[in-house]
Amino acid sequence: MSHLNVSVHSLFIDAQNHFWVGTSNGLFLLDKQFHIEKHIMLDNEHPKVFDIKEDREHNLWVATGIGVFYLQTKENDWKVTKCVQSQPANTAQCVLVASDGNVYVGFKNGLGIIRNKTMRFSKFLTVADGLISNWINCITEGEEGDIWIGTNSGITRYDQKSKCYNYYISGSNRSVAKIGNVLFFGGSKQVLCFNPEKAVFSFESNYKNKVFITNLEVDGKRINIGEKYNKQTILNQQITYTNEIKLNYENRNLALAFSNCSYSYGMQKYEYRLYPYQKEWNICNDGEGVSYVNLYAGKYSFQVRAIYPGKYNGEITTLKIKILPHWSQTWIFRIGVVLCVITILLYLFQKIKNQQCRRERMLCLEHDLDTANMLKEQEHNMSKEREQFFVQVAHDLRTPLTLIFAPLGELLLSTDKNSASYTKLQYILKSANSIQYLINQLLQVQKMKAGMLKLSICKTAIQDLVERSAFSFKEFAVQQGFEFNIDIDYNTDIYIDVEKMESVIKNLLSNAFKYTSAGGKISLTVFYNEQDGDGYCCVQVRDTGVGIALEHQSRIFSSFATGDQFPKYSTAVGIGLYIVRSTLELHHGFVKLASKVGEGSSFTLFIPEGKSHFADDNYKILESSENAEVDLLSEQAPTMSSIKNLNEWSLLIVEDNMEVRNYIVSLFSDKYRIYEACNGEEGIQMAGQLLPDLVITDVMMPIKDGFEFSKKLKSDSPTFHIPIIMLTAKAEDVDIIKATQLGIDDYLTKPFNAGVLKAKVENLLLQRQLLKNFYSKSLNLKFSDSAPEVGGEEAFMQKVINIIEANLTNDVFSAKMLAGLLNVSQPTLYRKIKDICQLSIIEVIRNVRISKAASLLLLKKYSVQEVCEMVGYNDYDTFRKHFVAKFKVSPSRYDNSAEHQ
Repeated sequence: MSHLNVSVHSLFIDAQNHFWVGTSNGLFLLDKQFHIEKHIMLDNEHPKVFDIKEDREHNLWVATGIGVFYLQTKENDWKVTKCVQSQPANTAQCVLVASDGNVYVGFKNGLGIIRNKTMRFSKFLTVADGLISNWINCITEGEEGDIWIGTNSGITRYDQKSKCYNYYISGSNRSVAKIGNVLFFGGSKQVLCFNPEKAVFSFESNYKNKVFITNLEVDGKRINIGEKYNKQTILNQQITYTNEIKLNYENRNLALAFSNCSYSYGMQKYEYRLYPYQKEWNICNDGEGVSYVNLYAGKYSFQVRAIYPGKYNGEITTLKIKILPHWSQTWIFRIGVVLCVITILLYLFQKIKNQQCRRERMLCLEHDLDTANMLKEQEHNMSKEREQFFVQVAHDLRTPLTLIFAPLGELLLSTDKNSASYTKLQYILKSANSIQYLINQLLQVQKMKAGMLKLSICKTAIQDLVERSAFSFKEFAVQQGFEFNIDIDYNTDIYIDVEKMESVIKNLLSNAFKYTSAGGKISLTVFYNEQDGDGYCCVQVRDTGVGIALEHQSRIFSSFATGDQFPKYSTAVGIGLYIVRSTLELHHGFVKLASKVGEGSSFTLFIPEGKSHFADDNYKILESSENAEVDLLSEQAPTMSSIKNLNEWSLLIVEDNMEVRNYIVSLFSDKYRIYEACNGEEGIQMAGQLLPDLVITDVMMPIKDGFEFSKKLKSDSPTFHIPIIMLTAKAEDVDIIKATQLGIDDYLTKPFNAGVLKAKVENLLLQRQLLKNFYSKSLNLKFSDSAPEVGGEEAFMQKVINIIEANLTNDVFSAKMLAGLLNVSQPTLYRKIKDICQLSIIEVIRNVRISKAASLLLLKKYSVQEVCEMVGYNDYDTFRKHFVAKFKVSPSRYDNSAEHQ
C-alpha cells in the first residue's frame, strides 16, 4: 500500500481472518498477500478511519472522521449503515463492543452509547456527566464489566450503575490494551499498567481514614499557636485538635488546609463546604486547601470529607468558626446610634419650630423684596421705554430741524452782521444746535448699546486736544466768576477718536460747570499714570461743586441716570456720563469717580498709550492728511456756466414730506429744471421717462424706499449713470455702508446745510461734465473730411464710451462684446472707429479705462490698487505700464501732477 501515500491509523483481523486497515483515505480490506482486495465506501466517500471492532455476529463497527459506521456481512459483500448521532459530534476516535452488546464510541467531545443495535446513540456523556475530559482517545472493558476510558486528562471508570469515577493517575492516554486482568494505557512518554480490581478502593478498608485540618492562614499568613495577629490570639493549641475558633472582623479572610494522611495522594479528592454560607458540597480539584474572603459576621461550620471511587464517602470533619461583627455592627454602637438619632430628632423638632417663626418673618421680607424687585423692574422698563422714546423722537426731529437749519443758514448769509436781526438769528441757531447735539447724543447711546459704533483712530497730541476742548469754557468761566485752571504735566501723542474724545472732555467740563456755584474752582489736569504695568495718559476734571452721594455713584454712569442735585446751568438728561464711560471702554480705557457731597467731584479718564490694544477691533485709522481740505479742481477749472447753460440741467427731487420737498425745490428752481416725486415708485417712472441729470432722494418713503429706488436706477441701463444724493434722518453707519454699496454718490443726514447741498449738487454735475470732456479729449478724436456730420459721430462715440464705462469692472470685456452690444459686426465697428478717431477698438477700450482711472485718482477717495481693480485690471504691472504710456507719470504720483497735465 506504500504507493497509495496514506497514513495508517488502525489494524484489525476479524473472526474470518479478514485483514482490515484503517487509513487517512478510508477503509481497506487486504488479502493474504497484503494486496488490496476492496476499498470500502463509507457514506459515498473515504473518510479517515481511526478504529475497527467486531461484534458477536461478526459485523464491524468503524470509527471515522465523520462518525460511526456499521458494516454487516451479506453474501461476500458488506452493507454499510451510518449511526444517527444525537449530539453535534463528528470525529469518532475509538469504538468498543462491550460484553453486554452495547457499543461505546469515543469522540473529541464526549462518549456516545448505542444500545441493542438501534443505530442511534441512546446516551451521550461529557464532563458535565462526570467524565474527566471530553477528548476520548481509547476505550476498553474490565473483568467486572466496567468501561475504562482513556482521555487527555486522565482515566475514567464507567460502571454498570452509570456513574463515572475519575483517576488522575495518567495524562495523554493515546491507546489501551488488556492482557489478562491488567490494563495497559499508553501515553506520549509513558506506559501505565494496573490491575483494576486492586486499583478500586474498598470502603471497608479505607472509610475510617479521617480528614484532618492541618493548617490555618489569615490574610495569607500562617497562624501559629499563641501568636497575635490583628490584636487577637487565634490559636491556643494545634488547629488539628481545635473544634472552634473565633475571629475578629479584621481576620475574616482565612484559608484552611486538610489531609486524610493517605499515601494515595494522586487519586484522593475531597468534598467541603462552609455551612450555611455554602449549602452544597464542593469538590477540591486544585489541591488539599480552600480559602474564603470577606466573610460576613456570624457562625459557620466548616465541613470536609474524603471521597472515593464507587459509592463511598469518608467521615466528616467539622470546625466551628465564629466571625465577630465590626464595631459598627455591635449592639453598643447601635444603641449609641439610636440615642444620637433621638437627640437629632429633638434638635430638628426645635429647629423646625424656630424655622416656622423665621419663615413668618421671611414671608414679610420676601413680600418687601418682591415689591422692591417689581419697582426696580418697572424702573428698568420705564428707562428702556424712555430711551426708545427719546431715540424715536430724535429720528423724528431731524426732518423738522432741516426746515430750521436750512432757511436759517440762508437768512444769516443775507442779513447784515451788525443788525439786531442777525443777533436774534444767532440765538436761534445756537438753540437749534443744542437740540441737534442732544439728538446726536441720544442716537449715539443707541449705537453704543447695539455695538454699532466704530472708532476713527488718529494720532493726536493730548495738549492740543485738551486746549481745544477747554477753549469754549474759558470765556464762560470769566463771565460767571469761576476759577478755571488748566495744568498739563504730561504731553504725548495718543491714538484716539478725536471727535468722540473731545466730546467726552467737553461733557465732563459741562457737568463741572453745571453743578458748581459761581466762584467755585474747576481744574483740568493731564498727567501720566501706570495701572498693572500698563501706561495711561490721564485727563482729570475736578470741581468744588455739590458732589455726588455714595448711593448714586454706582449707577451714575448708567443711561438716563441723574442725581438728586439739580444743575445750576442747563438741564440734567442723564446720558452724558454713560457716553463718557462707553467711549473710554471703546478705547480700552476706563474712568474713575471720586466724589463727596458738599466737597465736589473728580472724574479721571485713563487713556491707554499706543495703539496695540486696537488690534482686534473694527476701526478706521485716519492720517492727518485726511483732515486737510483738498481742492480737487484747480483755480482755472471751468465753472458750471462756462460748460453748460444752467437751465439745461434737470434735477429730480424724490421726497414724501411735502414741506421738505417744497423747500428743496425752492433752493434749486431758479437755476435748474425741477421734477418732483412723492415716493420711490413714482420716482422710478419719472427717472426712466425724463432721464434727469441728478436725483435727490429721501430714504424712508412709502411704496418703495430710497434704497429700493436707488437700486432700481443703478441696475437699469438708461438710468445707471445718473448721480444720486441721499437726504435722510437715518445716520447709522450700516445705512451709509448700504448706500455706498448701491452706488450712491453722496449721503447727507438731516438736518442739512443748504449751502452744502447746493455745493454738492453743483460739484457732482460739474464732475460729470468734466469726465465727459476728459474722455473726449483723452480719446484724441480726429475726424476725416469725408466723415458725416460731427454731431452724429459724437453721438456714436458717446454711446461707445457709455457702454465701455458700464463694463469697466469686467476684466474680460472685448471688442467682440462691444460690437454685440452695439448690434454691429466687429469688422464694421473697427472701420467706423478707425475712420473717426484713428484708433483701434482695443485702444479705445484701454483709453477709456485709463481715463476713468485718472479721474478716480483725482477724487483721492481710493487707493491705486482699488482704482486698478475698479477699471478692470487684474494685473497692477500692466495697469501701471498703460497709465505711464498715457500720462507720462506713475498712478501714485498722478494726483500731485494733475495741474500740469
